[in-house]
Amino acid sequence: SVGSGAGVSINGAGAGLMATVYNQYRPGYTTGLGNGITILGDGLIDSPAGEAINDRYAVAGTGTYNCGGYSCNMPFIWTSGDNVEALPLTPAQPGWAYNGKAHALNERNDVVGMGWYGSYDGRAVLWSASSAGWQEVDLNTVLPAGSNFWKLTEAMDINESGQILGYGAVNGDWQPHAFLLTPAVPEPQSWMLLLSGLVALRWKARRRLAVACSGQS
Repeated sequence: SVGSGAGVSINGAGAGLMATVYNQYRPGYTTGLGNGITILGDGLIDSPAGEAINDRYAVAGTGTYNCGGYSCNMPFIWTSGDNVEALPLTPAQPGWAYNGKAHALNERNDVVGMGWYGSYDGRAVLWSASSAGWQEVDLNTVLPAGSNFWKLTEAMDINESGQILGYGAVNGDWQPHAFLLTPAVPEPQSWMLLLSGLVALRWKARRRLAVACSGQS
């Protein structure tokens, strides 16, 4: 009676998240065969699609809304009932529409994804809850001086230690490169770049192999 959907995530309790339950056009999760489907409320978001579920049964994902006659993306978090909250984004380009995506969350309900801050200006974003509401962090603002990355484009996952995995662009190369951000201290707002990227790691491995081979000749 609720149609069908595509599984996208599972939590530690075995609850499987469906991005969209067709006929409902909202995310839903099930805790096992025969137990039915819990349909998430949609609030003011049109056709929300879930991407990740944690052990607290919170869901992060992306919906759509009408932005001046166009369809724009709205990152959201769902926690209970009809409690769907749009996550904040502050575009840098005047007049640029609110537009972004949420991809993952951890057990603290820290959410990661991306936001469009202007034309051709997609950036990796972290959202964390505080007493003042949801706080948005453009992860490019915490890149250390001298980093190989000139832009972190999209954050794809976050773990319980606050480490963030995603991809971005390195100097002199427009191809996507993986990055890993690790908190310098336990607070989610304080970050340092731990790895410069998988491409750099592969280059170092090849260089070590070349040195080893030349030493054997």
